[in-house]
Amino acid sequence: VSVSHDYELHQNMSQGVEPRTGHWGNQIRPGQKKKVNLRPQVAKLTWRSRRGARELDGLLLPFIQENAIRFSPGEFARMERLLAQPDPVLLDWFLGRAAPGDHELADLIKEILSYLQERRCAGRGVLNQKNPA
Repeated sequence: VSVSHDYELHQNMSQGVEPRTGHWGNQIRPGQKKKVNLRPQVAKLTWRSRRGARELDGLLLPFIQENAIRFSPGEFARMERLLAQPDPVLLDWFLGRAAPGDHELADLIKEILSYLQERRCAGRGVLNQKNPA
């Protein structure tokens, strides 16, 4: 029995790159500007802020997405230390059931909560609720 070579089995397949847009996936299309994340740390923080608890996602993601691009290296380090904590500990800190021993982390939690409160008052956020009149 003769076995076909690979090129004989796939003779109808093109040998070059296909120009079909269905195969482009995450690639840049002609005329589309490339989205460049100027600071890879922002992408890393955004990814790490996606937690197992939906409540933490609602607290951390909006803050990081809007503010992280302006973080200094020290603020990045502080946020990394916060995100290194387990979810139950973070929930306790954000809900006021416990306080972090690190004053920088305590200040960061206050910043995040005040940011979310301002956002809520402005009516632009996840935590937006109608105030009874």
